[in-house]
Order: sequence, then C-alpha cells, then structure tokens
Amino acid sequence: MIKISGGVYKHTSLHTPKTAHIRPTPAVMRVAVMNICRPHLQTQLQPVVWDLFAGCGVMGIEFASQGARQVLFCDNNPRSLELIRRNVELIQAKNLPRDSQVCEFSLHTNDAFQLNRLACNLQPPQIIFADPPFHQTLQWLAYFVQTIRTADLEIHNQLLLLIKLASAELQPATAIINRTQWPLKIYRYGSTALLSCQLI
Repeated sequence: MIKISGGVYKHTSLHTPKTAHIRPTPAVMRVAVMNICRPHLQTQLQPVVWDLFAGCGVMGIEFASQGARQVLFCDNNPRSLELIRRNVELIQAKNLPRDSQVCEFSLHTNDAFQLNRLACNLQPPQIIFADPPFHQTLQWLAYFVQTIRTADLEIHNQLLLLIKLASAELQPATAIINRTQWPLKIYRYGSTALLSCQLI
C-alpha cells in the first residue's frame, strides 16, 4: 500500500501493483511535485490535471487531494486501469468536510502518444504529469513537443508540464526541451529525476 501525502485524502492508503512494470511515484517526489504546483492548485479556478502513464493513479489522486477540480487518468495497461478504478472508488467512499472541493475523475484507455484523440471533448489541462516507461521517455517527449508545435493539441495558456524520468535520460531530455525555449527546472532524486517546464 502507498499513502497520499497531503490534502483532504492525506494518509489514505491506496492499492499498489504487485509487478515491477508499474512504478508508483515515491513519496519524496510526490511532495516535491505538489510544492511545485502549489501556485496552480491554490488559485480560485482549480486546475484540470492530466496524469499520463498513470500507473496506479497515485499522482492524480494527490492532485485531487490538494485542489484539482478535474483529474484525467490515461494508461493502456489493463492492470493499471484496474488499480486506478479501485483507488478512485476507495477515495470516493471517503467522508469529506462539507466545504471540500469534490474532484471529478475520468479514466481513459488511450495511448498517451495520441493526445489529440484524448483531448476530444475535454477541457484543456493546466497541469500535465507524465511518467512514461523509461525506454519511452525521450520518444514521448519529442512527440509531445511536436504535437504542441503543430497545434494538434489545445492547451491552456501557461501549461505546467512535469515529467518523471531516469537520471541517465536527463541530458537528451533537457536538449529536447531547450530547443523549445520553455523555462525548465530540474530536480534530482537518486536514479530518477523530475523535469518541470512552463509552456509559454
């Protein structure tokens, strides 16, 4: 089990995978992500968040716990989809204070390499968190940049993009983002890292 780190669902234990192919984001990185996103989460218009390659859904639920008004989970792994369903059901059964913001969840089986299809009839996100399999990180990042450049994906002004990746992928990933001129910040956590960039 893994526990939510903060917000209205703090300390809630979630179902976790029994396979190494699904890697829940560790607590120290989840706390860091929430701190980075705090200005977005504390605005009057709570953000729409996309949790791509969502795994067991822990990141999306962290966002829901700390102020997101809508969270979209995207994964095409059947085991992940079942875990996300179970975890969303678990937190929706919680009794929250009357004045708590109730987050809307949606679960999508689309491939995260088809964001234009995913975006149909959905509100543009203010925050995207992506945790691709390590062997697909650079491919997905290049795809995302190209999708934005060709306007195949409608995005919210000042979209915040966060990408979890292996530290060994930092240099080529940074090179891809630097060509966009998006402001970039890098956070290192042992063998993994987090890239945070604001699309302008």
